[in-house]
Amino acid sequence: MIYSHTGAIILTISILPSLLALGISVLGFKKHRYPHFLSMSISWLFIFLSIIFLSYAYWSLNILVYILAILITIPIGFSISWLIDTVSRVDMDVYKIIILTFFSTLMLVFAFDEQAISINISKMNEVAPSLNGYFMLSGAIIFLLYSSLWFYYNTKIYYKSPSNIKKYALLSLIGATMSGPIASLSFATGLVWLFPGIDYMFVSMGVFLSSYSFWKEPKLGYVLPFKVYAVISVDLISGIPLYSYEWNKIDELNIILFSGAIRGLFDLMGESIGKGQVEEIKLKDAAIQIYNQSEHNVGFLLISSNVSKVLKIGLKAFAEEFCFVFRKEINDDRYFVSQFDKADKIILEKFPFVPHKHYSH
Repeated sequence: MIYSHTGAIILTISILPSLLALGISVLGFKKHRYPHFLSMSISWLFIFLSIIFLSYAYWSLNILVYILAILITIPIGFSISWLIDTVSRVDMDVYKIIILTFFSTLMLVFAFDEQAISINISKMNEVAPSLNGYFMLSGAIIFLLYSSLWFYYNTKIYYKSPSNIKKYALLSLIGATMSGPIASLSFATGLVWLFPGIDYMFVSMGVFLSSYSFWKEPKLGYVLPFKVYAVISVDLISGIPLYSYEWNKIDELNIILFSGAIRGLFDLMGESIGKGQVEEIKLKDAAIQIYNQSEHNVGFLLISSNVSKVLKIGLKAFAEEFCFVFRKEINDDRYFVSQFDKADKIILEKFPFVPHKHYSH
């Protein structure tokens, strides 16, 4: 009998893909400052550390390091839960946190069981540490929870992605399949007894593919949280729409009538209530975020499926740049609406993260 050099080698090789995934995500956050790159970086950091510790534990048969590596499953669960929220919704899912907290607490308690870890002989006649009992069960439930959800939401991202980014959505889905169902099957079928650490290799390779996909196409992180329909700028004196831009077409939207209605709403709210400007309008299936440039008497409206902080920031940035670039045209009573068509460039600069099916104005 010898130490599990097979497992140690597999885990050592697995370090590289997880390190690359971490590096790509960190670079993505440094470049774009998108929240899904931050949560991704933290998630991949914990996976990288777990593989490092497991590799050392397999080389040295150090049980304490092995337990520590397995317990890192807990912060991995919470960080990937955060990652899933950043790519699927605009708020936090409290129920996932409650479930993770429950099973994480059980895992910590069961870690002190004397039978939690044992030294076994693999099918290749190599000595290696392994999990037992409720410690293994609680850890497996946490892994199944976050890996299944990551796979599920990657599937949704793939099906809802516009065609121009679908190839990267597919690559991320392949990664999620490797780090979720395939890694789970390798454990459930006993493949890990033949090739110890193979489940972590699948996880490492999977997170690298997902990380690379999001790096190449950051819009993947905004396919699910919201759907952006259009942005409209309105002359608040005349009610004339100066500029409009559609990411996803609304068949029933009449820009001219809509702009006039918004101007009338501004006047009505200002005169009848006098409690400041309208900033948001929530409908049953959509939301309108509003930014008012009172200095230039121009209102900016963003129509989307729901309210989002990142969209609000983008709308403000677009409005300020629009008024700066077209300040002469706005202040000229004889302007032509066609003069503002060049604002397409500003849209691409201020809303680079918005997935789209087509552009129009």
